[in-house]
Amino acid sequence: MNRTRLRTGWSWLLALVVLSYGAACNSEPAAEKGEIDKRDYFDVVSTSADGKDEASKPRANSYDAMEATGTVGTITAGQTINGSLRSDDYLLPDDNSYVDPYTYEGTLGERITITLTSSAFDAYLHLAEGTPSAYRTIAQDDDGAGNSNAQIVHVLPATGTYTILANSYAAGATGSYTLSVTSEAGMSVIAAGTHSGSLSSSDQGFDDGTYFDTYGYQGRAGEQLTVTLNSGAFDAFLMLGVGTPGNMRMIRTDDDGAGGSDAQVSVRLPEDGTYTIVANSYAAGTGDYTLSINAQAARSYDQVYPGGGDPNGQYALLIGINDYPDTDSDLASPVADAEIMRDVLINSYGFPAENIVLLQDEEATRDNIAAAFQRHLGQAGPGGSAVFYYSGHGLQLDGNYGADGSADPEEDGKDEAIYIWALESAGGVLLDDEIGYMVDQLNTDNTLLILDSCHSGTAARGAGGGKVVTYEDVADGLYLPLKFMGASEAMAAAAAGTGSDAVDGMGQRPYVLLSGSQDDEVSWVAQGWPDRGGLASVFTYYLAGGLEQAATSGMTFEQMMQDVRQQSVDYSQATYSRAQTPNVSGPLANRSVAEILGR
Repeated sequence: MNRTRLRTGWSWLLALVVLSYGAACNSEPAAEKGEIDKRDYFDVVSTSADGKDEASKPRANSYDAMEATGTVGTITAGQTINGSLRSDDYLLPDDNSYVDPYTYEGTLGERITITLTSSAFDAYLHLAEGTPSAYRTIAQDDDGAGNSNAQIVHVLPATGTYTILANSYAAGATGSYTLSVTSEAGMSVIAAGTHSGSLSSSDQGFDDGTYFDTYGYQGRAGEQLTVTLNSGAFDAFLMLGVGTPGNMRMIRTDDDGAGGSDAQVSVRLPEDGTYTIVANSYAAGTGDYTLSINAQAARSYDQVYPGGGDPNGQYALLIGINDYPDTDSDLASPVADAEIMRDVLINSYGFPAENIVLLQDEEATRDNIAAAFQRHLGQAGPGGSAVFYYSGHGLQLDGNYGADGSADPEEDGKDEAIYIWALESAGGVLLDDEIGYMVDQLNTDNTLLILDSCHSGTAARGAGGGKVVTYEDVADGLYLPLKFMGASEAMAAAAAGTGSDAVDGMGQRPYVLLSGSQDDEVSWVAQGWPDRGGLASVFTYYLAGGLEQAATSGMTFEQMMQDVRQQSVDYSQATYSRAQTPNVSGPLANRSVAEILGR
């Protein structure tokens, strides 16, 4: 399946009711030293001129509906190509305009200028990541070169293959054109070790008056990377992300993490690719510095999740995602929510701490979640217990991309997904069908799914208002993975197209699902819970209490959820004048909580 943009919605997961929106938020306090977010200071160095009524020109994202009679060319920096749009070229299906695709091999940080001129038609340009068979548009332009000529100036976010589309603004236009590309060098790529540098007034600068140097590092998924910036001349500030300072997806920033005025960031890399290191100062300053990179090799999934545990044991996979890179959709409670669930499982149900995997933020990628689901939860045999907990955003797609027909009856024709962590847009979702498939691969008859999906930010307890993720917030940055999950050991993608082969037999394994609210309600997050660390979602807070009580009372899930539901409704109505009604469903809903969780 080619990449397809997603649409925000209000329901998801296994066609059962789960909510995903709303919560109140306080204004952010002034940043203290060590907490500053310099993303606000970035100059945007990527430019693309606006043309006439450009919003009406569809954004090309895949070739699956194009006529297959055209040819794909290549272009390099400094090259000029004289070409022609013809009636036997590729056809953009959205507007019936002809297009010639060219591949370009770019490098991280390279600043390219693409110009398309024609006296025969109104020129239109697209720049995309990937190859013509699977690509994603990242810039487009109509009249940026003046008159009816197009031009894109863009700093490339990674090393790899890009696709340039020579196109016309109008449908059916043909004729000759000239396409050219010029380039300025990208940043240097460095290896692990110690490197010396110096900040000076001739370096690039941020809007806060500080200067910076950028470096690329070629990393591997799962590699533990520690970067340290030391300087006796200035107060060091360090950033790690993907892209360039004008077009960067941030992972970590730090001021004094290495002690004194030195900075350090440490992260397990979520994906293969080129990462950007920005050596900067906290305040205006220049001088020499030392940049040290330490990298510990990635471990394979059979090392991370070795398996072989007691088949009658208790196993949990807990996911909390606060950080959604390069978006305004960050949350505050999911990691805390997951930690609350961990404590309840250990203290009230005797789950061994080593049997609980907690994935937070950049750890919660598609591959890592899938591998943990199969290799960790898969240790539980028929008499064991498996718990999957998720706190973060939920999304509704704009179509049904997983199983279809009787295997997955979607009344509205749309699939649901959880919005997981991803630096690159493809891979930022996990379909409800994929979760259902993974549940069916488990060996236990005691599976508990808990879904606290929320599109909201933090809130002071007792305060109202809303912060809602809308289609406009996220749709342009999310694309479906090229493949859906199949049955390989790491649950890597195995089924293309609709993915129906990957989800045959869904629904055979018994489970119970606890969800945060009905699909037309708000899920709330609040501060002020002194017995739970101060910050938690309303649902997780009351569910934690219900689970603690159910550990010794013999209550069923349905009985427990009656209390949780009433407490959540009472609190949300009293505080926000809007009800939040948690839900319980699944074949195991009338079973004892303690029995399913192996107490």
